[in-house]
Amino acid sequence: MLAYWLHQIAAHFYQVWAVVGPLVGVVIGAWLTARWQRKKWILDNKTSEYRGILDALNSYRFVLTEYYALYKVAMVAVPAQKMYDDQIALAKAQGAVNNAFADRIFTGLAVKQSGARDEWRSLALKLKAGTSGLDELLKSVDSTHGKLVKASQADLKLHGE
Repeated sequence: MLAYWLHQIAAHFYQVWAVVGPLVGVVIGAWLTARWQRKKWILDNKTSEYRGILDALNSYRFVLTEYYALYKVAMVAVPAQKMYDDQIALAKAQGAVNNAFADRIFTGLAVKQSGARDEWRSLALKLKAGTSGLDELLKSVDSTHGKLVKASQADLKLHGE
């Protein structure tokens, strides 16, 4: 009698599983796909944020070098409007880096922990004081860049590639 009931339960279980099994598989597959897509979305956003801040810093380095070469080293006589435009370009490049540091959503913690933001603030103060030469300023920019690259590699887990 017990064997009969076990056989009946097993037979019904397989019939029910034949219907429910594929649905369970679809639900698990959808959950795994959503989880993977979220991780990929976060990594894509982190990559974009790091690229944005590094691009802003590289642009700033170029504008700073050009400005110092023209006005601090060569001291070429240029029209006042050109000098004003170059000062505006330098201020805009500096503002772009400030904004890039300020509006990090996915990478803010890693950037802060790297020390790059503090080094950038120190660089901005040196530039404002006008007491540093181009070499010292570029070393600070390069150091900030290096810290950001290391932070991005650690955050995106790119050390082995």
